[in-house]
Amino acid sequence: MPTLRMILEQARGSLEEGWLFLPKDQEWTPDTQCELVDLGSLDEDQFNEDELPTYLVEAGFVETLDSQTIEDIVSAASQLERPPTIETLVEAFLYYCKFDAFLPEIGAPDPPPADEILLKRDREFYDILGPERDTVQCRNEHCTRGAVRNSVFCRVHHFEMVKKRPCPFSD
Repeated sequence: MPTLRMILEQARGSLEEGWLFLPKDQEWTPDTQCELVDLGSLDEDQFNEDELPTYLVEAGFVETLDSQTIEDIVSAASQLERPPTIETLVEAFLYYCKFDAFLPEIGAPDPPPADEILLKRDREFYDILGPERDTVQCRNEHCTRGAVRNSVFCRVHHFEMVKKRPCPFSD
């Protein structure tokens, strides 16, 4: 049975078409045994109800990524280190599996949670709207704030109009 190291080394060139299966309940390392399976080559009776190969599911394996994605991960890792070591390839593979994103740099910390990223982007948008004008009142009938430049609404109501959700800010 091939190892993750072997699959990642092969992905420096070209992998056979298929999906990579790895053990579900263990930490994946370069020496973790795995299986690259062309699902189209299996007979219909070799799949379980989730359309995964029965023999791999029974052996405790889980489907991870397709060949093309693995090749893309290796290619992206090659931009970080030339040539990438097996440790870098495994780090890039694990990062992609965990975060559905390419490794931005070797040793990169986990990305912030999605809600933290959204709040940061919302704040940037809110701030870019600029100050509210004292001379032009917001057109929202219950608002006493001034409208921002190039809008008939204050920052809060302009945010809500554009983003189609409540504004998390009130300053």
